[in-house]
Amino acid sequence: MSSDSVNPLAIPPELEAEMTPAVHAFVEALLDQIAQLEKGQKTPQNSSLPPSTQHPHARPQPLKRKSKKKRGGQPEAGQQERRRDFGTNRHYVLPL
Repeated sequence: MSSDSVNPLAIPPELEAEMTPAVHAFVEALLDQIAQLEKGQKTPQNSSLPPSTQHPHARPQPLKRKSKKKRGGQPEAGQQERRRDFGTNRHYVLPL
């Protein structure tokens, strides 16, 4: 690369001269956010890295946080029962 290459995250001088101070501050804040996001850890799933760069037995990152509750019915939930139907709501078919 040559030493006179333009930084893609820099504001061109001709645009910077036309910006108001509020717009300039807003653009600078956005450029800072972009720079921080680009520093994140890159994996084959979120970048152009080939899949062979990831360890074959690496565990995938969990998508959601693990709950502190155990699986199944919770003890504080209490029992729920179905009402028994003793035939009071049955319909009978009469022969014609």
